[in-house]
Amino acid sequence: MQHLTLITAIAGLVFGFLGAVLGVIVAAISPMRSDRQLCRDIIGKNFREIYVATSLEICEQRDVKGLYRRARVGELPEFTGISAPYEAPLSPAAIVDTHSLCLAKCVDVILYKCLQS
Repeated sequence: MQHLTLITAIAGLVFGFLGAVLGVIVAAISPMRSDRQLCRDIIGKNFREIYVATSLEICEQRDVKGLYRRARVGELPEFTGISAPYEAPLSPAAIVDTHSLCLAKCVDVILYKCLQS
């Protein structure tokens, strides 16, 4: 939770300085809806929640560092999706399905939703 609050505060500062000129995109693992709501409350009307929807199976296949394997054998406690919960967003601004969309299309969806006013 503390890391998410710090990330949100930094994003808010950057947006405050550069928001009129540039957009600010922050990628963070935030598995709990209450944490994401806190970010939404801090950022305000400019907050866009983009749900990068990827199945656990695909995450494990793409895991070049072996973190999911380590979590499955108990070496990494409280690992999101394995030994710790993940609450999917109820109404995200966009859903990006990284299994069915190519990288370029995923980026297009994210930028389109983030640039909408």
